[in-house]
Amino acid sequence: MQFTPEQELIITEALRDHAERQLRVRGKGDFHRNGKVKGVSAILALAIQPKREVAFDLKARPIWEIVEEIGASVPDEDWEKVPTDGARNLDHYLYGAPRK
Repeated sequence: MQFTPEQELIITEALRDHAERQLRVRGKGDFHRNGKVKGVSAILALAIQPKREVAFDLKARPIWEIVEEIGASVPDEDWEKVPTDGARNLDHYLYGAPRK
């Protein structure tokens, strides 16, 4: 994919000021099976915006509490179906790769 001259200007400006600003890209892309971007097939919009720190919500519930709550709602017989080698053989269960 080739960038237009206008897009190149926006991109190089964002790179020059990367410490204070960030580039927001909206477009279409091709992805690998693992979810990583393989390439960009179309740019629909480019915009430079100031970098913002994400505010931390002190009232937010810790993620482990949410996970425990969800886990507690799963019946024991369903937990027994979960493979015990899931971490070691994740690619096998997701993509059918040979087991390790």
